[in-house]
Amino acid sequence: MNFITENKTFAVIAVGFVLTAALLMGVQGCSIDRLVKHEVPASIVGMNGGESQVSLADSPFLRERFLNDVETTIRQYDVAAEDAAIFAAILSSAVSFGVTELGSSALPGGTALLGLLGMAGALFLPKPGSQTKLQEEKIASFNEGMKRVLSESKVAE
Repeated sequence: MNFITENKTFAVIAVGFVLTAALLMGVQGCSIDRLVKHEVPASIVGMNGGESQVSLADSPFLRERFLNDVETTIRQYDVAAEDAAIFAAILSSAVSFGVTELGSSALPGGTALLGLLGMAGALFLPKPGSQTKLQEEKIASFNEGMKRVLSESKVAE
């Protein structure tokens, strides 16, 4: 024991070395990736259970999950945009049609106006069976007129 009291510097270095070796051997069994953490962007905090930091070991999984969510959101956005574009094209074709003979690119009101004009024109078309009814009325009127002429001609004689 005399050696330790006489060589205090050596004793401090030896005890420090033993403690450092024990600490390093204890940490050797730990996963350093689980101990080291980094900041998470605010948009990903919700995916991480509200934690603003994630360990290096969990970082690739959280990144992959975020990328999958972004890709899903992009696909949903693209589908919604395509549906809106189709609906806009349908509305555009319903309200305008090209009139190349007139030199203009579109006639305002387009298909809607054309449909209304077609319905208005249909009001002036004869209905099915109306020609037969009209013919019968003409024949009846003609016969009535002939009867009247014959009766008046008999009276005049």
